[in-house]
Parts: sequence; C-alpha cells; structure tokens
Amino acid sequence: MSKFVPHPKRNKFNSDIILGPRPKHKDITNGRINAKSILCLLKPEELHDDTMETLARKAGYAWFNVPSDARPWSSVQSTPEHWRDVAFALDSLLDLGNVYVHCAAGIHRTGVAAYTWYRSWGKVDTHKEAFYYICQHRPVIETDIGDKLLAMRHYFDRK
Repeated sequence: MSKFVPHPKRNKFNSDIILGPRPKHKDITNGRINAKSILCLLKPEELHDDTMETLARKAGYAWFNVPSDARPWSSVQSTPEHWRDVAFALDSLLDLGNVYVHCAAGIHRTGVAAYTWYRSWGKVDTHKEAFYYICQHRPVIETDIGDKLLAMRHYFDRK
C-alpha cells in the first residue's frame, strides 16, 4: 500500500490546529499550550466545574466550549450538523491564531472536530487527505476513530 503524500502548499494547516487530551491545569497556568485559544469539546458533567475555563482565561487564552458526544449520532451533540457547528467555532478561533482542540482523551471528538473543519472549509479535498493530517497531529487517532470518520465521510461525499 502506498503512503499518501499531501500537497506541499497544504502543510501550513498542520500547525494551526493542535489536537490533544484534556490539558492539565499546570499546563494552562504555565502557558505550555502553544496556542492562542482552547476549544473544549467536553460535556458539562465531564468538566465538573469551571476551573479549567477560569485558568485558561486568566492565562490569556480565548476559551470556547462546545459540548459534544463521543458516540456517533447518539444525540443531537453528535450529528453531522453539530460537527459543522464545531468546525465553524474552530474556524472562528483560528482567526486569533493556533487553537488547542481537546476532549477527554483527545482521540474521538477531537479527531472528528478537526476532520470536519478540514472537509467543511475545503482545506483538503478528500477523506484520505483529512485523515492523513489528523493522524499527523495525533497518531493515536488512526486506530480508534475509523467508524466516526467514515460516517462523516459519507456525509461530505454525498454533498
């Protein structure tokens, strides 16, 4: 199987979005997150309180939370339309600079958010390209998110 090689002009998108797990409080307060803003995909019951948001704002990050569900199409918070809204929020935050996108483990929702942004805004042309960029950012996503991305692929490919 041949390895996909992206178009060189598109490599600039690799540094705009940082994918990862829920940041540790000390990473937020010490400014270790190399981003201007944080897009949180945790549901309220996963946040427990507003400590992370408060710390992020005090440290100078723009903070935006879009509660999202990890299971595909299990709720309103996991439909393709919801993920387009998440992608819109991500695109708006990118106007400020790099964005750190996270859910609890940085594997499921984080990958779907990045995939939707790549496909929604035409940053890449194919499922394969979007998947390639996501796996470059967060290799652990490659083996764990296939079903969700395939569902999103069908959503975009039929448009």
